[in-house]
Amino acid sequence: MTLRTSLAAIIITLAGLFSAPVAPAQQDQPESPPDVVILKDGTELRGTIIKELSGYLWLDVGDGQEKFLSPGEIESFSRTSVPEPTGKKPQEQILVGEPEPWERVPGVTRAAVLTAEGTVGMQFAAKPLREAIPMLKAEGIDLVVIKVNSGGGLGSEIIPISDVLHDEFEKEFEVVCWVDSAIHEAAAAVLSIDRVVFRKRGNWGGALVWG
Repeated sequence: MTLRTSLAAIIITLAGLFSAPVAPAQQDQPESPPDVVILKDGTELRGTIIKELSGYLWLDVGDGQEKFLSPGEIESFSRTSVPEPTGKKPQEQILVGEPEPWERVPGVTRAAVLTAEGTVGMQFAAKPLREAIPMLKAEGIDLVVIKVNSGGGLGSEIIPISDVLHDEFEKEFEVVCWVDSAIHEAAAAVLSIDRVVFRKRGNWGGALVWG
């Protein structure tokens, strides 16, 4: 085969590649319906739930707007979207055998300390407090100390925290509020507790909400 023939064959091959039919583009997939969040005041929010953690929701309502919703605000929600993976694996459960049995000793009070720290409505919230009640009862707890160290947070969480402490905790246990620092929403949330004790440097801010 001469050089001219070889060049002609290469050109024909390249021409065939460039003239090959292009597969039609796939049709756009229909958009999935939005996630729907119903608030306790009846408001309906639509968008994409981008994160869900311990009852808290992060909702993308479009145009780059992201709403943070606490359990105290949410009545119900339905979702069609799949949350993005966080890259963290669930903590492995370590089985260490049966828990050591306990016996009630007459005249001895069994007590537990619950830390109410961080931001009201996030780290300090009604939902985890309520979820702790069955475990405390199973352990035979008589006295619960709520140790408060919070600078405030979400005003919408004041009533849910206040209700769970007064209506549920104080019916099941003897409850004492132990104050390191209770500012604004944190102060208002624990006002329903009948017994409040200040630590040596304990401080109490205005029990109010800025609007």
